[in-house]
Amino acid sequence: MPPEAIVKLRQKLEGQAQNSSERRILIQETANLYGVSEDTIYRRLRERKSVQAERRINYDQPRVMPKTTLERYCEVIAALKVRTSNKKGRHLSTSRAIRLLEEEGINTPDGYLQAPQGLLKKSTVNRYLKKWGYDRNTLLRQPPAVRFQANEWLMHFLVHYNSRPHRSEPHSRIEDWVAHLPKSGVQSMCSWERFCTFAREPEKRRVGIDARITVDGVFYEVEPDLAGEKVVLWWGLFDKELYVEHQETRYGPYHPVGNPIPLNRYRSFKKTLTQKRADRIEVLAKKLALPQSTVGVAKLPVISENVIPFPVQSFIDPDPFGELFFANTIAAKKAIVEELVKPLAKLTPEQMAAVNSILETTLNKQEVMSQIRAYFRCSAEEE
Repeated sequence: MPPEAIVKLRQKLEGQAQNSSERRILIQETANLYGVSEDTIYRRLRERKSVQAERRINYDQPRVMPKTTLERYCEVIAALKVRTSNKKGRHLSTSRAIRLLEEEGINTPDGYLQAPQGLLKKSTVNRYLKKWGYDRNTLLRQPPAVRFQANEWLMHFLVHYNSRPHRSEPHSRIEDWVAHLPKSGVQSMCSWERFCTFAREPEKRRVGIDARITVDGVFYEVEPDLAGEKVVLWWGLFDKELYVEHQETRYGPYHPVGNPIPLNRYRSFKKTLTQKRADRIEVLAKKLALPQSTVGVAKLPVISENVIPFPVQSFIDPDPFGELFFANTIAAKKAIVEELVKPLAKLTPEQMAAVNSILETTLNKQEVMSQIRAYFRCSAEEE
């Protein structure tokens, strides 16, 4: 039975009275015309779809108060939950926070804030907390990981792991480690920069006739004497520096040439609106003045810091690539010539005496070059 027939039949029935006999005649004629029963006609008439009402203009917007006012209440309630959170993740409930706002009020950086009685409802506040991103899961969401964040997580794990009980002894792991320390002391570690120079991977390559090596489209320009030679490249696993070894002689470090080194490789991400909102709530939570009747003050005993003294062996830097010290005075003078862009023969006797005095004191590269720069900078200012 087509829908148009039902529509026309409904229009005809609307023009008849409810107790009119003609309504029954129309039903019977329609049933005989389409070969169906009268019950089918009545059932199709009852299946009329009701018109769906359109959404109101202020749909999903608060009606009991302005949006800015409700958002301010949500910020304060979210800050109260952050302020009252403990290490186990427990915090003030939404109902308790609403009761606190209505009965006591809160002193905020923008002034005293107190909500009218019966205006805020738990279901409404929870819904808008989640909608506007003030709920706990959104505020405590971890930002995108950046460089060395994994190292911080690993250190946090090691601290808690070492404080756990030993698997066979009646004390913690850290206490067992301290009890079995060697008499000479533990070996201290080098700095991260020095570790980067050690963590290298060798690779045999042949230098081009233009004294360049190409790796993934990046050019490294090495010593001209190594052009066309078969060398061993020492790639840094944690830095961009390159060292070259040829016939037991090491050269370097070399940096990429031709293109600038990208500076934004490990740059942190720009803060999102959620992260900015979380920072704002955290700052507000620190500035809230909670009444003493709500938050109890417990005096805990002061525990002194438990520091275990033990001997430490200083790290001995082998300096395999000659990065820290010049091999001899001649190598130091060659570096000074490159720094000054002037042969030593053109220096005055006083300047040459100062250079020799510096080299007699130390051959440390950083100290020598810093003293040379400072001395010649002062000489240029006096002239």
